[in-house]
Amino acid sequence: FHSLLLDYASIASPEDIRSFLTPALAEHSLHLLSTRAGTKVVCECAAYGTVKDRKKMLKCLKGYTRSSLKHRDAYLAVLRMCDVMDDTVLVNKMLLGELHQNPDNEKNEDDEENKPSPILDLVLSDTGSKLFLLLLVAKEEMSSSDDDKATPRWHKLLDPYEVSALHQNPTVTENGEEVPTSKKESGTRRRELLVYLKELLVDVC
Repeated sequence: FHSLLLDYASIASPEDIRSFLTPALAEHSLHLLSTRAGTKVVCECAAYGTVKDRKKMLKCLKGYTRSSLKHRDAYLAVLRMCDVMDDTVLVNKMLLGELHQNPDNEKNEDDEENKPSPILDLVLSDTGSKLFLLLLVAKEEMSSSDDDKATPRWHKLLDPYEVSALHQNPTVTENGEEVPTSKKESGTRRRELLVYLKELLVDVC
């Protein structure tokens, strides 16, 4: 079923994804994250969805940020939500706030000094670490290769599939014009999200 949804999302126009697919799936986003195909569908819905539908998707992921970031596929959905949501306060409340809680809270409540960083497990994770990498590297920063072809530096942090799932600047057509689905500049969004994680990143270093 997830593969069929991905097949549709692959050929559907951004407007169809926005108007038909996303409203139907927004409240079921979490159930799609168990597979690679389902996660890619969620990424596309997040890319082209309305503010209202994105908030529904965000609500579905609340409480599952850490487990999603450590999942072989689901982490991409978290990265995508952070990448397109203009309301960074809500992203922090629904997603990033969970990262301030130590997963081993019960074991360490009597040993405050030796308590590990709440994000240590994510920093050491192949998938979870990519959230921090993408927030630390500016999307507009370019790097030159040997063939003199400049590419975005963040592309070098991901494999081709991840880059395709996180394609930049999604747009939809409204009244004959291409309109970005996110109003906020990516650099502004990145800096705002980093504020919420700055203390954790400093401590883990």
